[in-house]
Amino acid sequence: MFYKVSYVITGDRQPGAILNQKEAPQMGAEIQIGATRCQIMEVKNLLPPQGDFAYLHVTCQALEPIAEE
Repeated sequence: MFYKVSYVITGDRQPGAILNQKEAPQMGAEIQIGATRCQIMEVKNLLPPQGDFAYLHVTCQALEPIAEE
C-alpha cells in the first residue's frame, strides 16, 4: 500500500507537507518535517483506499516551535 499524506503542523510557522509514504503514519509517533520535529496527534482518511493507494490527513504538534522574530 502507498500513502499520500497531507501533514499540517500546529504551533509552528512550518507550512506542513504532502508526502508519499510506504507506511501509514501512527498517532503518537515523532517525525521530522523540514526543520521541525513533530508528534502526530491525529490521522484521518481523506478518501476510502483506492487500489494500492490511501489518502490521509495528519495533524502534528511541533515539539520545538521556532521562536518568533
